[in-house]
Amino acid sequence: MNHPTMIGREIVDQIAKIRYDRRLTQCQIGARMGISGPAVAHIESCRRGTKLSTVVRYAEAVGAKLT
Repeated sequence: MNHPTMIGREIVDQIAKIRYDRRLTQCQIGARMGISGPAVAHIESCRRGTKLSTVVRYAEAVGAKLT
């Protein structure tokens, strides 16, 4: 069984790939979320625990669906 942090990392990595594939910058996503580009970079780095609600907002800003 995967550790919960690893599962979260996999989800964030998949959303980041979608962002990259859609040629959206971290600053553009940050503007959609009401945060800075560096804050988006922080979410994508998964250095600290990121709240599920933040990951959901990030996915919505990218236009990704969580299923």
